[in-house]
Amino acid sequence: MHRERHDARAAPSQAGRKLGALHVVVLGLTVVIGACDEDSTSPPPVLEGRVVDAAGTPVAGARIGLVYDFSLTSSLGAVSSQSGSSPLERTASPDTVPIPPLETRLGPTYPNPFQRSMSVELVVAQAAQVLLGIHDVRGEPVRTLVERDVPAGVHRIDWDARDEDGSRVPNGIYTARFSIMRAEEHLPIGEAQLFRNDVDIADFAQAYHAVTNADGRFSIALATLPIGQDVTFVDITGGDQGVHTVLATVLVCAVREEGDTLLKDCADAELGDLTRSVTVDLQLGQP
Repeated sequence: MHRERHDARAAPSQAGRKLGALHVVVLGLTVVIGACDEDSTSPPPVLEGRVVDAAGTPVAGARIGLVYDFSLTSSLGAVSSQSGSSPLERTASPDTVPIPPLETRLGPTYPNPFQRSMSVELVVAQAAQVLLGIHDVRGEPVRTLVERDVPAGVHRIDWDARDEDGSRVPNGIYTARFSIMRAEEHLPIGEAQLFRNDVDIADFAQAYHAVTNADGRFSIALATLPIGQDVTFVDITGGDQGVHTVLATVLVCAVREEGDTLLKDCADAELGDLTRSVTVDLQLGQP
């Protein structure tokens, strides 16, 4: 599969904040009331662009998806996992060392990052009403995975990267929040970051960040992207943990389904420090 990759650079900076002064003329005297910041109403920086076909005609309805890259920040070594059946029985025979009592907590989340599915481990010391929810980067609820009475034990809960409507969520950071109900109030137990980073471009037809309008244009607020954030990596066994940082270079892809054919194009975009808008243009022509 051939995929063209282009470079997208940050738009020229509107450097220098223009400060002006409000002047009022009273009986021939000019009085300076105060300085005003002309950039105070400037729109927030975005990743924007335009998608056209081979003839240069704007493409409406193209799906835009992002793939992130990482760099190793620190290595934490291996971690242990208590994953198993749900619940995992914890018993001790007279000839074995007694197992210490459970402590209610949020266990490992793995693998992280993930593509299509991942698991969250819940440790429940005694039977309780449990709430486990997935939230997006803005704190908005995405999916409730558990909201019921759960017996004591270690429980593995799977998430298939879908929201309440059954649609796949786009790549990015999500938060798993674990709490239990006590006296009609939710007692927070713990939370963990979950990073979806599916590299299958065909998946963007369902899980996308934006859709082009009638002019073929799209816009994604840079504030919603996890650039510069640290992510704890955990392999599929729940071990080999390490901290990685999300890099400012992302792969921006546009896809559109035409019958059984998936048209696509991708370009690298350098987002810098997220203070300036970045433009990337894409052309759909070949599968």
